[in-house]
Amino acid sequence: RHQKIIEECPSPFVGDVLRKSLTECATKLLGSVNYRSLGTVEFIVDGETSEYFFLEVNTRLQVEHGVTELAYNVDLVAWMFGFHEMDRFKELQKPIAHAIETRVYCEDPSNNFLPAPGILTEVFFPSPDVARVDTWIRLGTEVT
Repeated sequence: RHQKIIEECPSPFVGDVLRKSLTECATKLLGSVNYRSLGTVEFIVDGETSEYFFLEVNTRLQVEHGVTELAYNVDLVAWMFGFHEMDRFKELQKPIAHAIETRVYCEDPSNNFLPAPGILTEVFFPSPDVARVDTWIRLGTEVT
């Protein structure tokens, strides 16, 4: 399945120069089609040369939006619904904090990481004053 389990913002690999270039490219792309809503422009970056290549545009809120909100101190859901001016985007060119998101998968590592449904018998999250927790699970949740 090769799904991401950790999302980090800002990326420790992407420095200021590369971030500025990626941002300018994404802004130019979306401006060329007069796109005026929330979305994500994704690139693949060569780790040795920092050369980047366009991958896709997601014109929706993504599951990783929490790390962006924390790193840039912005409410993307409010933006998506038009409660903030899109022109404020210019203020958000550089992250002001650091955030990491982790995902929990119910897989069986002894069986080639195939899905392993069942009932959650133990669930613990840090207190809200220590970490943001976006979840739908709790003790007794059945994962199918």
